[in-house]
Amino acid sequence: MSKQYFTLVTRDNPSDNWVIEFGAWDRSDVDFERQSYRDHGVKASDLKIIKSDGKQASIDAMVAKLNAKAPEDRGMTTEQFEAHHGRKPEVDDIFAAWRRLPTPRR
Repeated sequence: MSKQYFTLVTRDNPSDNWVIEFGAWDRSDVDFERQSYRDHGVKASDLKIIKSDGKQASIDAMVAKLNAKAPEDRGMTTEQFEAHHGRKPEVDDIFAAWRRLPTPRR
């Protein structure tokens, strides 16, 4: 098994795009950095840790895939999604749309 590289990405709320913030071969370094963001008020839903082979092209491709989800898919019914995209939504589509829903305030 090849060694894994861990990258912290954050969601930029105005654009809803994911951006690279920090990366390391040691997961605990990335977890520490993630906790620092949490301590400064960043919501957990706006943070992700992605795994890769450490090559910048791989990391960029993974971030591009995260950002490829169309913001207009938010809140669509299955029928609306199918009409818009010409295919049924897959689990990744549904999960991505769910993650972008606003968090209810208490």
